Amino acid sequence: SLENPHAYVDSNLVGFINILEGCRSSKVKHLVFASSSSVYGMNLKQPFSIQDHVDYPISLYAATKKSNELMAHAYSHLFNIPTTGLRFFTVYGPYGRPDMAYYKFTKAILSGESIDVYNNGEMKRDFTYIDDIVEGVMRVVDSVPMPQINSASSTMPPYKLYNIGNNSPVMLFDFIAAIEKSCNKKAKKNLLPMQPGDVHTTFADIDDLVNEIKYYRNNITNTQNLLDAMIQSNVKKIVFSSTAAIFGNPQYIPINEDHSCNPINPYGRSKLMIEHMLADYDEAYDLKFVALRYFNAAGADSSGLIGERHIPETHLIPLVLQAASGRKKEITIFGNDYSTNDGTCVRDYIHVSDLCDAHILSLDWLEKSGSSKRYNFGNGNGFSVNDVVRVAEKITGNSIAVIKSSRRPGDPETLVADSNLIKKELGWKPKYEDLDGIIADAWKWEILDNKKSL
Repeated sequence: SLENPHAYVDSNLVGFINILEGCRSSKVKHLVFASSSSVYGMNLKQPFSIQDHVDYPISLYAATKKSNELMAHAYSHLFNIPTTGLRFFTVYGPYGRPDMAYYKFTKAILSGESIDVYNNGEMKRDFTYIDDIVEGVMRVVDSVPMPQINSASSTMPPYKLYNIGNNSPVMLFDFIAAIEKSCNKKAKKNLLPMQPGDVHTTFADIDDLVNEIKYYRNNITNTQNLLDAMIQSNVKKIVFSSTAAIFGNPQYIPINEDHSCNPINPYGRSKLMIEHMLADYDEAYDLKFVALRYFNAAGADSSGLIGERHIPETHLIPLVLQAASGRKKEITIFGNDYSTNDGTCVRDYIHVSDLCDAHILSLDWLEKSGSSKRYNFGNGNGFSVNDVVRVAEKITGNSIAVIKSSRRPGDPETLVADSNLIKKELGWKPKYEDLDGIIADAWKWEILDNKKSL
């Protein structure tokens, strides 16, 4: 872009607007376009997160790619085009441009010529193999963005951005050493200062993309396979575990079934899509369902013999109790500046035994009434992250080390259920309405599970 800026403008700006206009006129169902890690420019935070600001590009190429993202967002908003941008991180493979470093270096080493090593070799790149890029693109195609409602109750366009990289930067000298090993020949290195428009390190945070793909494959694809198998086997009733995450940032508390559904993370979006899928199967095949929207299932069987175990563990109460038992050094609290009583997120925890009762009642409902239903259910009480830590310390008698960190993207501030409908229609009532009983049972499980792992 330094040597031929007009070519980049023609290709990345003029060419891209032609693509957007084509999508507009053809009513494309989902546009997936390639952006670049170059948009991060002067960003010093590592790894590069999709949440980071990208307002300081340091090359024309980066500026054109940032412009592509803005243009795509505008068209997504104006014409409701579902759009996904993928920021590629240093793609390599068996075919590519001859000016890419791995081709230039290999050719020079084999011919005995010197190679230019910028910034004296003090550089890192997040090299991403082309097959991984292709797989990421193919998986994203099926994950179509939906319009969202933001905290100001205005509609956001069906537009998403993701990093796609290896999540593992490689030192430039290590990269050269790998080529030397493959060529069985040492490189003649010409050490030079950093060239204009270059960056020291690229490092992709790919959590958002990994979670999006994981939840869509596990939840949507596998659920559709299950529903198809049910139809083939003439099984026409199902109780589905949905989630409060389908609501996103609540417009009011407590949340009832009439609340609008505007999920803000991949998990919630995938669960909402399944609820729509169930309604379609009901209409097409008379498959009846009860969708139970969990508000933070927690606890364990009161015997302590059955509990939750995830690898890796992500749920708050098990993590807190692992810190209390010594299996973890500390827990991290993500965000302490929310508009809640103590600044931490508030959640409605429901004991797993109460959850089981709701499933049994839902099966009875389907057998007796035959109509499909959706229910919100929790214990109706909101507890903050700090409340969980405080009660856990009381139940266990142990102090728990806490690290405070910034907010996580996709975490609503408060989620509390209005469970009146399931109480009225199914006669469900929670037996555990405070944290003490939930955490006490979970602690029994943690003690026994910890002994098993020793």
